[in-house]
Amino acid sequence: MSDLSNQKQHFVISISGTTLVEIAPFGTKIVTPNPLATNQIYTLSRFAYIHTQSRQMVLESPLAHCRVILHDRRSIAILHALSSPQTLTQLSDQFADIPQAIVTTLLSWLLGAKFLTISDKDGTQQEEPSLQLWEFHDLLFHARSRLGRHNYPYGKNNPHLGKIEPLPAAKPSNSLPTIPLYQPNIQVLIDRDLPFTQIMEQRRSHRQQGKQPITVEQLGEFLYRTARIRSIETNESVEYQFSDRPYPSGGACYELELYLAINACQGIEPGLYHYCPREHLLRQLSGFTAAVYQLSCQAAIESGLPQILIILTARFPRVNWKYRSLAYALILKHVGVLYQSMYLVATAMELAPCAIGGGNSDLFAQATGINYLDETSIGEFILGSKLEITS
Repeated sequence: MSDLSNQKQHFVISISGTTLVEIAPFGTKIVTPNPLATNQIYTLSRFAYIHTQSRQMVLESPLAHCRVILHDRRSIAILHALSSPQTLTQLSDQFADIPQAIVTTLLSWLLGAKFLTISDKDGTQQEEPSLQLWEFHDLLFHARSRLGRHNYPYGKNNPHLGKIEPLPAAKPSNSLPTIPLYQPNIQVLIDRDLPFTQIMEQRRSHRQQGKQPITVEQLGEFLYRTARIRSIETNESVEYQFSDRPYPSGGACYELELYLAINACQGIEPGLYHYCPREHLLRQLSGFTAAVYQLSCQAAIESGLPQILIILTARFPRVNWKYRSLAYALILKHVGVLYQSMYLVATAMELAPCAIGGGNSDLFAQATGINYLDETSIGEFILGSKLEITS
């Protein structure tokens, strides 16, 4: 016996009373099976993935508007077989204990839901050009951090309230050596700075830096204008601290931290430093060790090692505690707005800024000893003195 039944809009494929798979649609788009061709070659989509959820194996894809709950090991075996090109006949021959009608039904649902794709004999999947440009992890990240292609909890709901204590707004201090930084007069800067539109128009990425390194006073002004904590307050209802800083942050989480790999700066010894935004000072973590040198090498520019490499990290629990599904996407947006703030301030100060496209988070964890899952690097930005152009 086999049957396909609709239970609360979940479609169940079973064999002799044993559930093989359960197809669970979500969203507004209707999921329907697609007819199969006998001699057509099929392959599991490169965007399909299996993971465990609530003690069940689940098949999902950023292309699909449903998930498939795999109740029986035979369903997993069929998916494993579909990792290589298969015709319906070839697949049915491999699973003689499953009626061909059931195999056909399962494949037609997988094809209709886009878990399955038509492929050539060599396994090349027939994809539309726009889909060919997507990497698996990018499309999955996009789909799961937006609404429409999943029905998981989304947005602000404080999922860990009463279970895990939220991190404080400012990272706790330690006993490492500190360097107090220069604090500029904001009103003087307001009166002295170039017009905002002029700063916007002059903003550029500078991959060359001047021979004379940036000064500690310039660094202090830059950090004060871009990343200091202006105030902290606590929401008593959830005991969550909020801070106010010069750049925007969703939910006032302000999870980003700044670490500086200083190679050349007048007034500061080379080494790795953490910027403490509440006290506006640098805390030295180490000298210019081999690991710090490797971090700087990854951001090397035309003139060699950058004078200062600013490493942006995220204290992930600050956002993960508060938000579901969109947490990491929100963090990356925060990196972008801080980049822009850094660019504009550096332009106003006539310094040489340049954002870096990527970095090594494991190397940062090695250099600092910080747990990768608690906090690690998600952005890099170089800063130095501006190269003087001589005619």
